[in-house]
Amino acid sequence: MVPKLGAVPLRALDTPMLNMFYAELLESGRADGKGGLSPTTIRSVHVAVSKALGGAIKWGRVARNGASVADAPSPARRQTDVWSPEQLRTFLKNVASERLYPMWLVFMTTGLRRGELAGLRWRDLDLDAARLTVAQTRVSVGCRVDTTTPKSDSSKRSFALDPATVKALKAWKSQQAQERLAWGPAWTDTGLVFGKADGTAYHPQRFTQMFASKAKAAKLPPIRLHDTRHSYASACLDAGVPLKVLSERLGHSSIAITADIYQHVSEKVDQDSADRASSFILKGAAR
Repeated sequence: MVPKLGAVPLRALDTPMLNMFYAELLESGRADGKGGLSPTTIRSVHVAVSKALGGAIKWGRVARNGASVADAPSPARRQTDVWSPEQLRTFLKNVASERLYPMWLVFMTTGLRRGELAGLRWRDLDLDAARLTVAQTRVSVGCRVDTTTPKSDSSKRSFALDPATVKALKAWKSQQAQERLAWGPAWTDTGLVFGKADGTAYHPQRFTQMFASKAKAAKLPPIRLHDTRHSYASACLDAGVPLKVLSERLGHSSIAITADIYQHVSEKVDQDSADRASSFILKGAAR
């Protein structure tokens, strides 16, 4: 951005110039000269320019923000790949005898993000009340793993667990206690729900690797581990779970985000709702 706009006076940085700048980035913006930048990257540049010009207005350097009406390219919406409930069951059936089956079950029945599950502690679970609280995450930054609080207030949430998941977690807690006895002093107490047999934590990326391998072994269509979250949401909508409830369980900041992401998978629910409402309203009416 600096090589292209650094010498341009703020007052000259108007909408037409920014439109030309974005078009140039799209065509040949890569530093290595091998083509253009992605719409997502250009959108990030646009946000930075708009914020800078907003500050310039505040300080009286310019009269208007030319970026406010500039035509920055919109990132293409990624096609969301999901598994059907039948495919989710197939995956779980294929890992039912494995040590980490309870972990996969939690993934499929809660829609947790990978970092949220990697950071889940026993203190965040109330199995008697059948509730799970998201209070920390473990995310990989390069080769380093950082443990942090959730990224937003909406991500810090508590929600109910179903009976099958609670039962599996209680059994898992007993198994982990047995592993702790078996390892004795060599066992590492991280407080995490899902770790290795010696108690040490998995690298979050390891969950992704294991998932890809087990999905292939189950002969299921390849999807990302994060797409199990989308699969869970799709199943919830098909089951008639209210959008607001789903939004809160997923930790979205607003119901609008949930509706925007899953609009394409909720069309069946919309049609079913229309049919049910019509049947109720028109019940007994002459046709």
